[in-house]
Amino acid sequence: MTTAVESLRADLASLLGEAGVVADAVACKAFAVDGRVPGCVLYPSTREQVAATLGYAAEHDLAVIPSGSATKLATGNPPRRYDLALSLKKLSQVHHYEPADLTITVEAGMTLGDFERHVGRDGLWLPLDPRGGSSASIGGILAANAAGPLRLRFGAPRDMVLGMKIATTEGKIVKTGGRVVKNVAGYDFGKLLVGSQGTLGVIVEASFKLFPLPQERVTFALRAGTLGIARELRRSILNSPLEPLRMVLLNAPAAALVRTGTPGSASNREPELWLEAGGSKRVIERSARDLGELARATGAPLSRWEAGQAAPLWQRVADFHGWLGQAYAA
Repeated sequence: MTTAVESLRADLASLLGEAGVVADAVACKAFAVDGRVPGCVLYPSTREQVAATLGYAAEHDLAVIPSGSATKLATGNPPRRYDLALSLKKLSQVHHYEPADLTITVEAGMTLGDFERHVGRDGLWLPLDPRGGSSASIGGILAANAAGPLRLRFGAPRDMVLGMKIATTEGKIVKTGGRVVKNVAGYDFGKLLVGSQGTLGVIVEASFKLFPLPQERVTFALRAGTLGIARELRRSILNSPLEPLRMVLLNAPAAALVRTGTPGSASNREPELWLEAGGSKRVIERSARDLGELARATGAPLSRWEAGQAAPLWQRVADFHGWLGQAYAA
């Protein structure tokens, strides 16, 4: 080990503690991006440590790539340089939670799954279905503005954020927005940060507005003869009183792959239109009745799946390229 490398790791350990600096080859390779492997992986445990690390990296001209659960490291252009991997896994605490006000503040390393379990006990949720699913980190979701089919009804992560705290390369913590729905006067700096892929600063904390969980959720699938018919069905639904939580149009090969989860086993030769309805039993049955009439009018067979049966299918849709790549690799 060279003196320069020893000095670098000693400096980083003084900021994060010995346990916060990992230089093991296997650990570093797990954070590789497009073949580039960092020299070490850093695990700050506070937002102040994140800011101090970024300040040190900027002062010493070190290239840093932040991550939470590493579910989106493959997105974007290949990095020109990559010296340090900055993992926010240890930042996973809830700092503020008011179920009655539908607001919450959490650290960026918390996974979406842990987040949903925490607020789900009070009948609430954050309606996001991004790539990486429940294992995706809150910070990573915001940095990528990652959204799936639920965006149809609820919008993207950018629309749900009330405020954030960001660590900058100056070694500072910058606050934008707040904890209530109406809290911004003038330019909303937070909107710029969401979707910036960590290039403008590292999100270390975020406040969200929450939504009530639907009492029931049911998925309906309409099997159309051609893509043209499927598109007309989709247009008819969007122009109807129906308000689906999410909807997706799948061509024949994609529909078969998502249904089976196994490449090469596709037998379906028709495109499909899937939509999820949510709400009271009365809303669900009204949706079933309206879709049934539409199906009979167009000759499209209608299937119905309960929430538990449909959940893994929707996750495959939201993370299509991710799970399909793993399936082919296996």
